[in-house]
Amino acid sequence: MILLAADTSSNSTSLALYNNGEVYSMRADGAEPSASRMYVLLDAVLRAAGVEIRALEALAVGAGPGSFTGLRVSFVAMRTLAWTRGIPLIPVNSLEALVWPQRMLDAPLAVVQPARRGHVYQMALRAGALIQEVGFYPLDEARARIRELGGGAFLAGTPDDLELELPVLVQREGPDAADIARLALGRLEAGERPVLEDVLPLYLRPSDAEVSASLSENA
Repeated sequence: MILLAADTSSNSTSLALYNNGEVYSMRADGAEPSASRMYVLLDAVLRAAGVEIRALEALAVGAGPGSFTGLRVSFVAMRTLAWTRGIPLIPVNSLEALVWPQRMLDAPLAVVQPARRGHVYQMALRAGALIQEVGFYPLDEARARIRELGGGAFLAGTPDDLELELPVLVQREGPDAADIARLALGRLEAGERPVLEDVLPLYLRPSDAEVSASLSENA
């Protein structure tokens, strides 16, 4: 199986190519994702693996949650590629992928990512199962949800703003596309083949335009 995965759910652009057991990955951190950066990394990862684009058999994309602008970059590229090549595109929850190596931890693991305007995205897993649904929460509410998990919980992602006295297992903004690829491979092996029109980004927070419109209406 040759599978290309991408994630632009945070201020990073991450691409990975799984080629029959070998993984090649590229990542650009610290800048908002853009189409030009995405295609530069795409070319680089294909060249590193010695694979031509026509050899791809499947695609995977980090579905978010994340910003409208960031997620749009990877979704436009990967949906276009899936359509032109006639190959499946698997959406993967980006927060789940961020803690893929720790997914079977037998303790609550709360994953947190920044969402601007004093909010975060947050979810929690235990032993590979979802115990708190991913959502968009103000800091106080996210803090309360994580406290509900108990004192034996761990944190992952970028939880510093929550000021919780819990051990941080993974400190990183955004997943590695290599873990997006690994999650997608498992779903492909299980027979998952989503209809392309149903593969959509996970938008949880209102856009800046919607926020501005709401503020104007309430002024």
